[in-house]
Amino acid sequence: MALADFYEVRLQISFLAKSCYLVFHVRRLSGEFDASDVMNAYIASVQPELAAAMVTDAKILAAYVWNLGVEDDFHYADLDVPGTVIGDPMPTHDAATLRFPTLTRAINHGYKRIPGLAEIYVEDGMLIGSQKDALTALGAAIFTVWADGTPQNVCSYSVLKRIYFLNPKSGKWQYRLPKTDEELLWYEPLGCVLDEIVRTQNTRKKRV
Repeated sequence: MALADFYEVRLQISFLAKSCYLVFHVRRLSGEFDASDVMNAYIASVQPELAAAMVTDAKILAAYVWNLGVEDDFHYADLDVPGTVIGDPMPTHDAATLRFPTLTRAINHGYKRIPGLAEIYVEDGMLIGSQKDALTALGAAIFTVWADGTPQNVCSYSVLKRIYFLNPKSGKWQYRLPKTDEELLWYEPLGCVLDEIVRTQNTRKKRV
């Protein structure tokens, strides 16, 4: 598998006058597909479930897709898609957590933090009701093969191992995505687990 088979999908989300980003990495299922095909697959397979899992105060503003191994293979789309959950919003730092279990000890679990929770669907710090169901459906849509509107299977969600390196400019150890085929290490999760406890946007794993 080559680095050029993987794409980053970066979503810009506005929520209560703040911006946040939701990032996915996907593997294309055929070399004939490019960034525009991945964008179409996201819009058809994942975006409806994401909108259904967030309050109306949250809005998907734009999406960026680019190939990790080919610089001129990229695509951008203005979206302006609001959430559909009715209810007073929780604070911006609160989020639901989707966990994508690892299949190897070489890479940690994949996580996604989803903003836009409604107070009515949180009880004693736990997710409840229809928004909980919508978040479960979103997790399933993410790890299931992404198809475009044809429908044609285009790509699948993947978790990539990041490289721990010493930044010569800052003198600090940091993480980055792989830059070569030799650095590439990845897995495709077989499922998704919704954490019923409401977490925060800054709850992060220590390493990748």
